[in-house]
Amino acid sequence: MVRETFPFTLNILFTSIAVASIILVVGGLDTSNYLLSEVEYLHMTPEGITVQPAPSLPCKLADSAIVTDPDGSTVYVVGGDAYWPDGTFTSNQVLKFDSNIEVWSHLPRLLTGRKHHSAAVLGTHIYVIGGKDLSSTHLSSVEHLNLQDILSGWQHSDPDFPYDIYYHASCVTDSLLWVSGGWPSTQKSLYRLNPEDNIWRKMADMRYDNYGHAMTGVTDATNKIFIYVVGWTHTEVYDPDTNTWTQLTSLPFSRGYIGFSLMPSLGQLVVPGGYGKAEGDPSQTARDTIYVYDIASDSWTLSEVKLTQAKYGAAVARISKNQLNN
Repeated sequence: MVRETFPFTLNILFTSIAVASIILVVGGLDTSNYLLSEVEYLHMTPEGITVQPAPSLPCKLADSAIVTDPDGSTVYVVGGDAYWPDGTFTSNQVLKFDSNIEVWSHLPRLLTGRKHHSAAVLGTHIYVIGGKDLSSTHLSSVEHLNLQDILSGWQHSDPDFPYDIYYHASCVTDSLLWVSGGWPSTQKSLYRLNPEDNIWRKMADMRYDNYGHAMTGVTDATNKIFIYVVGWTHTEVYDPDTNTWTQLTSLPFSRGYIGFSLMPSLGQLVVPGGYGKAEGDPSQTARDTIYVYDIASDSWTLSEVKLTQAKYGAAVARISKNQLNN
C-alpha cells in the first residue's frame, strides 16, 4: 500500500522544558504473563535514552490507567489488576507518585474497580472511562476525581459512554475529551465529549481497527492540534478541524497493549515494551524494545537501549523532575 502524503505541514516547534523530561514505565505483565511491580525511568535527551530503576509499586500491577497532573511532577495510576503482598486482588486502587520525593501513596478508591479502561485529565478532574470490573463485566460508566478536592473522593459522571467499552484509549486536547477504538464495538470509532454541552459525539472513524493502543494530542508551531494514535503496526493522525484521519509510517513490528508518551522538547513519540513480534522472532510475546517515532520526519527508529525486562500492559507517562538520581 502506498502511504498518503500529509494534507498539512508538520513543522513542529516544541517548547523547551527547563527540567528533565522523563518517561515513567509502571508495572505490566512479563513474558509469562505474571504481574510486575517494577517501575523504570526512561531519561530522554537528544543524545539518546538512559534507563534507570524507579521506586517499585507497593503491589504488582498491570492493565491500569495513568495520568499526569498539570505541573508534570505527579502521576496517578488508576485501577488495573493489582496483587498485594497480603495475597488479595483489587482493581479499585488509586496510587499517586510524586517524582520530586519519589514516594508512592494511596488516594481514595474508585467507585467501581476496573481494568482495561482509560483515563485523562480534563481541567482539574481525572476522568476514568469504561473497562471491565472484577467479574469481567464490560463497563460504560464514567467517574471523576477533583484534584483540588481529593478527599471528597470519586463521583459518578453523567453521561456514561454510549456503550460498554474496554481496551480503548483516551486523551484531552483543548478542553475536549477524546476516546478511540476498543472492544467490543467497532474498533475504528472516535468519540468526543465537550463539557459545554456534555454530549458524546461520534466523529470520523479511524482507518484501522485499534484496541490495546494509545493516543495523544500534539500542538504544532501554529498552535494547531492533532491527535496521534499508535497500535499494533498502525500509526495515524487525526485533524479535529477537518474531522479526517491520515495514515502515517507503520511500526516495523506490531506492538499492542501499549502506552506511549509524547516528548515535546524532542518532537518524538516513545513506545516502550508492548506485546508483539521482533526481527527473527515471529512469536507474539512481551517485548523489551523501545521504539521512537519522529513527528517531523514521519519515521520510526528502534533504540539500541532496552527496558530492563520485557513487558506489556504497563502504564506509561511523561513526568518532569529536576534530575535523575545517580
